[in-house]
Amino acid sequence: MNPLLTLFDPPELSDEAAYQMLDFLQELATAFENHYAMQLRRDSEPDLPPQPDLFDDSEDPFAPF
Repeated sequence: MNPLLTLFDPPELSDEAAYQMLDFLQELATAFENHYAMQLRRDSEPDLPPQPDLFDDSEDPFAPF
């Protein structure tokens, strides 16, 4: 559930206060992203299976002795 939906009766804000709140929230989000950039990047990368080593012939039955 979206936690913002629990604000069923948000306070009335002036145009200037709404703008200042938005500016603050954007600055906060930017600071958060900058601080946790590596963790956010790691979490958003897909889990790729390991690539086989194409030059490893240790299990190749036709490899020369």
